[in-house]
Amino acid sequence: MAEKSQHVMIHKLAAVRGMSEDQYREALAEWGVDSCTKLSKAKAASLIRLWRVKAVREGKMKPRQKKFDEFSGRDDEWATPAQLRKIDVLWAGVSAAPAKKRDEALNVFLYNRFGIGGVGQIRRSSVGKIISTLEAMMMK
Repeated sequence: MAEKSQHVMIHKLAAVRGMSEDQYREALAEWGVDSCTKLSKAKAASLIRLWRVKAVREGKMKPRQKKFDEFSGRDDEWATPAQLRKIDVLWAGVSAAPAKKRDEALNVFLYNRFGIGGVGQIRRSSVGKIISTLEAMMMK
């Protein structure tokens, strides 16, 4: 069965989209249920994705931005957002810092180890070295 957080999100998206109770029930009937609590986790996740897309298309919600997307469109000398996300995921696997301080700890690591002022200052030529270092740290 779907998780409580999924139920909450489904209800929020229905409200954002301005669905009446009848529209909401009709939409759930298309998924073969009369209540979002009867959806499987997978179906609830699919419904949430679908309604998010529809809410964005309807202009009722802004598209979700991925972490580091603010660094897209830069010159080729800089790391891409996808590369920065990979570094971030690897860092999460090796860092002992609590989640709230992890970004700050990554910036300190980058400065101490590579002389880089922060995630936004990673050059594409340094990405391989940083990833290799983090992967080696994961093996220890």
